[in-house]
Amino acid sequence: MKIAITIFRYRVSPVFDWSERLLIIEKIQNDEKIQKEISLENLNYMEKVEFLVEMKVNVLICGVISDSLLPLLESKNICVIPGVAGKIDEVIEAFFAGQLKQEKFTMPGCHGLRRRQHRFCRGHSLS
Repeated sequence: MKIAITIFRYRVSPVFDWSERLLIIEKIQNDEKIQKEISLENLNYMEKVEFLVEMKVNVLICGVISDSLLPLLESKNICVIPGVAGKIDEVIEAFFAGQLKQEKFTMPGCHGLRRRQHRFCRGHSLS
């Protein structure tokens, strides 16, 4: 499984559309993971979508995402978990432990986005 998290400094970037950095994490086996940070600085939002598809990302964890990009990513079979906030290391740990639904990882005002993602992310660690 490959997950991508938009990052700003050491936290989840607040808006996917304007994110300039991405952390891609690939879970190999057991608890072994490979992490790679990538610059998105020169990519427009459509190029970001295509980049995620090319990288074979299964799950995107982000803050706010525009209404036009969310269904586009979902149509490319990328599970989007929007409305996430917090320190990157804690978000990664919570995701793989199935504990990302905790209130402390929810961006203020994003409760509706978080409820919506459950329809599209079946089979991933989202408990």
